[in-house]
Amino acid sequence: MFIMLNQDLPAVTLRSQGIEKALAEQSLSSSDYRWRYMAPECDYHDTIKIIDKALAENYEFDSIVCGNDRVALVAYMHLHRLGLDIPKDVAILGYDNMEEVADLFVPGLTTVELPHSELGKQAALHIMEQRTETGIIKVQCPVIERESL
Repeated sequence: MFIMLNQDLPAVTLRSQGIEKALAEQSLSSSDYRWRYMAPECDYHDTIKIIDKALAENYEFDSIVCGNDRVALVAYMHLHRLGLDIPKDVAILGYDNMEEVADLFVPGLTTVELPHSELGKQAALHIMEQRTETGIIKVQCPVIERESL
């Protein structure tokens, strides 16, 4: 199951495309999975509603890919309240690697790092070197493996 942020955000579109590409590379179809997007106001408690609805509809899932680490935090808390074990019952993947937070999850949250320092460096170089090109600059976003998968 995928619980993503607001579908109108450019980063969400790119992340969703990346996930779909990875699924296709494994000969899996994204339509075989439940995708849920949060409303524009991004109420993280929607995570609880999404999980509860999936369980009420007997939708079987053994993993949740979260739009960011905050969504993962709410999913962790709710799944623990329901008596589910992470990662034995449900594996969780976050996105951001919120510094000094993601490693506090129990068990530790596996997450895709959003390298803020590198993004800042690229922005500064763009200004200092007076670059004129426009468009998207891509940076590596490594997976930080912990115990949630």
